[in-house]
Amino acid sequence: PPPGRLQPSATHVMGEVRVPLSSVKLKPLHWAKIAPPAIAKTMFVRERLYAMEEALHTLPTTELEQQFCQKKLVPKSDSGASEGISSDGSAGGPPGASRAPGSVTILDGQRKQNIAIVLRALKLSNEAIREGVLALDDKILALDSLRKLVAVLPPPEELESVMAFDDDVVLLSPEDRFCRVLCDIPGLSQRLSSWIFKLSFEASCEEVLPPLVALSSGARDLLSCPHFKTLLGMVLCVGNFLNGSAQASHQSRLVHGFRLQSLLKLADIKAAEGGGSHAAAQPSLLDFLVEWTARDFPALLQFPKGLSTVHEAAKNSTTNAKQSVQALRTQVAAIQRSLVGYNPCGESDLYATKMTPFVEKAAQRVKELEHQLSEVQQALEGVCAAFGEDLSSFQSEEFFGDVSKFLSLWNSAVQRREAEAAKLERKRTATTLRHQVVLTKKEPL
Repeated sequence: PPPGRLQPSATHVMGEVRVPLSSVKLKPLHWAKIAPPAIAKTMFVRERLYAMEEALHTLPTTELEQQFCQKKLVPKSDSGASEGISSDGSAGGPPGASRAPGSVTILDGQRKQNIAIVLRALKLSNEAIREGVLALDDKILALDSLRKLVAVLPPPEELESVMAFDDDVVLLSPEDRFCRVLCDIPGLSQRLSSWIFKLSFEASCEEVLPPLVALSSGARDLLSCPHFKTLLGMVLCVGNFLNGSAQASHQSRLVHGFRLQSLLKLADIKAAEGGGSHAAAQPSLLDFLVEWTARDFPALLQFPKGLSTVHEAAKNSTTNAKQSVQALRTQVAAIQRSLVGYNPCGESDLYATKMTPFVEKAAQRVKELEHQLSEVQQALEGVCAAFGEDLSSFQSEEFFGDVSKFLSLWNSAVQRREAEAAKLERKRTATTLRHQVVLTKKEPL
């Protein structure tokens, strides 16, 4: 088409973009593109800035072609021709001679700096990094190096701008050249993500397994501890007695059970001043229960020892465990999809060779974790049923956390009782010794 003719570009629902067509090849402007979902809300579309008639009809195309063409244009006048002066005033010579190697930067400034830091730390050539990525060679790129590399890689739209540069690549900065070397690997993002997953898979499984074991053990012990069941009956008896005392309709105030979070309130109910057997002022209802247990049910006094797993269960969450297992499943599925119909980009591309056997084993391991998670969920359903918890809103860390706090409160109350008993024993011993001394002094010589 002749110069100046309007050439249709991509057509969008918001309207057609029209631009003049140049008669020569011009230096490109590498856009930082706006993502398609966001462009419709911008001023460019709302104000139809992409279709300004005034700009289209007054665009100085001839001057643009003279000043920003990729090849030198021979000026019409003879002035400066013998000295090889181009129309933009730069020295003549081959294309790109007016710019020093490494002087062109397309990447975002901060990202360019971050890439430079990582490349200095890796101490590898661009080609060596590329070969390491193709071969999934962790001797070239270890897990820590891979994570640093992924953290600084540009987003797809920025990579497109780098790859679109069609001048001499020597002009690009070292960081831009690195991106060009690495980013023409097909499916680079998925490849790096899969490789990191492969190298960290065993550690990830080891992180998921302990919470599942802790939750399962805590639920099992809580359901099977006979001394704890007896204690709950004692608490229920005391509570019903307190609530139904001196009430005309006391039967309506009696309950058949209570949520375990109520156990924490035992320490808050204080005896009247001067009440209880403790010398300390105002012992709590919890102290009363400990005293009652020590006197009539001494075998129950150390019942928290049978529930030691509850403390570890309180540190873990079924929601987090479920999310962790699901994340592993999602990663495995992504790798499986990436291997369907995969075409290596050369003999050095070992992605399918190394990932296929790995993902088979990983899928089996994830299936085992899912089975363990299912068993934990069944155990917790049993806990909810046993202790009257609402399964739909059940939070394992809160439930076990309340029980764990109660066990600690109970142990503290037992220790206070033992300390008080030891103190009384010392007093009795001292009193006995004084009596013996007095009797010795009264004996005749």
